[in-house]
Amino acid sequence: MLLAERCGLLAGEAEFIRVLVMAFTGLRWGETVGLQASYVRGPDRRRNHCYIRVEWQMIELSGRLYLAAPKEGSRRDVDVPRWLFDLLQRLTARAQRCRCPRRDDGSSACGSREAFVFLGRDRGHARRSNYAARVFRPAADGLYPAEKRRRGYHTDPWRVHCSREPFPGLPVPVAGIHRAKAEQVAECCWAPLVTGLTPHGLRHGHQTAMGRDRVPRVLRRDRLGHGPSGDIADHYTHIGDEMIEDLLACLTRRGTPRSRGGRASTSAPAASRARR
Repeated sequence: MLLAERCGLLAGEAEFIRVLVMAFTGLRWGETVGLQASYVRGPDRRRNHCYIRVEWQMIELSGRLYLAAPKEGSRRDVDVPRWLFDLLQRLTARAQRCRCPRRDDGSSACGSREAFVFLGRDRGHARRSNYAARVFRPAADGLYPAEKRRRGYHTDPWRVHCSREPFPGLPVPVAGIHRAKAEQVAECCWAPLVTGLTPHGLRHGHQTAMGRDRVPRVLRRDRLGHGPSGDIADHYTHIGDEMIEDLLACLTRRGTPRSRGGRASTSAPAASRARR
């Protein structure tokens, strides 16, 4: 939750929600970039719970972005707790089509005809390297921009300050403020959370959390898009509504901050704002 809040401070509400989606659903990074508004769905004839239909991922080839099938063809339905679905609805209500050039048939150059859930301020798609250097890794490492791992490449990253003026959450350098001045007005800075964490690490974390909650393996594999394991026990185990409801209850307990009195808050965003 703290990592999501930091990403939200750096890049806006959509990034706060994107990190929560990756952490609580196990979606791959490219699957969040390629997520279109029509695939965020409430209970319907297909499923009895709120869910995300994973049909596409966004891939980058030779500097261009394209919609493609998920890795290993792992199209699937991923159930989400109600509080996360409510957050996603805030984004789908103002979803827009991307700025990619239009083709003669009305589709975008990336291959889409629909509005996307996660777009940048100028309606562009996030690129993996830029997102990691300017949003995700700074939130995890406390340095802006993230240090490059390429051999022979040197950069001088700055601490992400969280003072009241002109911050919090606004990384230095800031337009019109010299570094020395920024250092003077900064009262504190972010400490590292998990140094070197990547978006894919949240997918691993979701798998670990499901194992800790004793979610059946067949549901874990289906949720992450791994397909059948080949184990005969999984072949004879079918996913039922009770399994899904138990999983969603666990995700709700994990995602709902608790007040000092010990009771779960009814509004995850409100509790999040209160902590900030």
